[in-house]
Amino acid sequence: MKTCAAAAVLCILVSASAFAQAGSALLSDTHLRAGDSDLVRAAKISVAARLALGLHSSTLIDNDTLRLLSGHLSTSSSPAYLPDSASYPQAAAPAPPEYNGPSPAQRAQIQQRIDNLQREQAIMAHESEQPWSDEIDEDRVEQRMTQIPQELNQAQQQLNPQPQPAPPPNNPPQQ
Repeated sequence: MKTCAAAAVLCILVSASAFAQAGSALLSDTHLRAGDSDLVRAAKISVAARLALGLHSSTLIDNDTLRLLSGHLSTSSSPAYLPDSASYPQAAAPAPPEYNGPSPAQRAQIQQRIDNLQREQAIMAHESEQPWSDEIDEDRVEQRMTQIPQELNQAQQQLNPQPQPAPPPNNPPQQ
């Protein structure tokens, strides 16, 4: 019984879809009524939704419509001329922006950071030589002894930046 009902719904939906695309619906009354069964209700809802869209074209594209349409396709027996890349004007590569490093205020701030790190490194080295300490935890001393050289290196790189290499020219490939 359930397979027959499912087949009936499928048949109604396919028929409703085909007629909705063609411009007329199989169901003329899409208003839901209290006495409608679940299958009829589903069919009416799907037909009403398709009719409400209005986006479907009534034109069916098949071989016959393609034969009726006209178009033009050009062909050539000789190869087409393609200009060389040398015939195009080459734009000069933009000069990389000049970077002279940090401003004097930033340089002073970076130098202050380097001095503070060197002072902290000396204190941590002294603390690591002590057999015991009440001031700083031993694990913290070891951690800072590995971090400080890295931070010093970063600060010195900021203070004396390396010049960036110029990008390669943007030339099109030669054939």
